[in-house]
Amino acid sequence: MFSFEEMEERVLMFLEVFGNTQVRDITVAQIRNVSHRLSTFFQSGDHSSDGLAGYVDFKEMKMKERDFVEEQIAHWSKESSVCATLEQWQSRVQQDLAERYDNRDNLIDWDFVFRLTDYTNLLKFPEYRVWRNTGVAFDVSHINPRRGFEYNYTNPNKTLCFFDKKGRGFFNGDIKCGPFFAFGAKTENKEICFRTADGTCRYGNGVVSMHNIRAWLYTLMTGLQWPWADHKFAWDDEKNYNYLPPGTPSTVEHKVQFPRVKVHLVGLDFNRFLTRMNGKHQMQAAFFGASCTSFMTESLFRTLMAADGIVLAETAKFIVDAEEEAKVAYEDKILEFATAGGWGKDAPLTAHLHENQPEPKKGSEAETTAQQTTLRRYNMPFQIALKKQ
Repeated sequence: MFSFEEMEERVLMFLEVFGNTQVRDITVAQIRNVSHRLSTFFQSGDHSSDGLAGYVDFKEMKMKERDFVEEQIAHWSKESSVCATLEQWQSRVQQDLAERYDNRDNLIDWDFVFRLTDYTNLLKFPEYRVWRNTGVAFDVSHINPRRGFEYNYTNPNKTLCFFDKKGRGFFNGDIKCGPFFAFGAKTENKEICFRTADGTCRYGNGVVSMHNIRAWLYTLMTGLQWPWADHKFAWDDEKNYNYLPPGTPSTVEHKVQFPRVKVHLVGLDFNRFLTRMNGKHQMQAAFFGASCTSFMTESLFRTLMAADGIVLAETAKFIVDAEEEAKVAYEDKILEFATAGGWGKDAPLTAHLHENQPEPKKGSEAETTAQQTTLRRYNMPFQIALKKQ
């Protein structure tokens, strides 16, 4: 049973767990609850009573890999397992900037203006600066705060940490690019993504991501389309918190019917997975993040992917440290991998994936070189669709 009365809070907690090194007390409680459920699932396997066995499969993982995952999840709910994420974050930022650390806000401003704004407008400088300094990307007080409520991010997000045998946690995640573009690179909601005078969107990436995930979750839960509308703050009117459109099923009557899908976790030895799958099953679709495109081997395309399948590959568009030339070379490398396997770019689908992006920044009638550069960078794909040729 799914409670729609708490849908917005669940969306906000999801964003925190996904992208913040520090989380609220209520999110910590939810993490513990999920940790206990997952631990029970690991112990009971296919006999799990909560239905997870129907959606997750660990059979392709080695036992030691499965044990490692189980151990890490168990640390999420242990009081004895600790991780000073804020201190570790600040230490890593200091190591990265070295003698420039005292001028970090100026350097963050430089990265934002010269390495991000040309590629997207769905991010505002204050939220990027806060994340670069603290690791908190999605702050409810900036997304949809309510009067009389406090939003304190004082607890380490253990789900982003690696724990050793003694329960000591270590954060080794990204400190430059941010988690903003996984759910906020584009949106169908035209009301919230138009450009303001400074060239960025009106509300920022947190609001865009919240609107996107809420709409996707609502459609998944109900099968109904979410009615897109302008963002309205609960601070102005309490009715704007957890808005539910007319026709939303009641919690008591509605029982969610999930799609028929199963997630197979394959472990670290991807070649072993390819060997085991050869001749048994073929995949209709595959997605490769920017850090995993090296797995797009000829064997993958020729043996694992179905002839009518689709492969999506993330580009380096939003990687802050990469120069434009490197990002273009990265795209070329993706196409090189695909060509070796007899695949190539699916231009119509790639274009479709980039629909619902905000309009590019308008320049003067006689475009300058800088404006041409901005437009070229803005039009770079953040995903490339591939199909068999």
